[in-house]
Amino acid sequence: MKTEYKQTHFELLPEEAPDDFWLITAYNPNGQTADTTKNREADSRLLRELENADLRPLRIIGISPDELHAEPGWACTIGERQ
Repeated sequence: MKTEYKQTHFELLPEEAPDDFWLITAYNPNGQTADTTKNREADSRLLRELENADLRPLRIIGISPDELHAEPGWACTIGERQ
């Protein structure tokens, strides 16, 4: 895991996240910057997949410590704690 990921803080929208969760994002796949339209389309596809898997995703935004980068994703509990 990249060091900067461990320093990320989160903006929770609109609900509080569970104590333990996975942050899943479809933005900028494979570290390649994508335009806004492609990111939003990928995000919509990911949301449908998570909902179809009954994972009850919550919108969450990961923000870098310097607040220069923010990336929307989905908080999901996966596995036994679901």
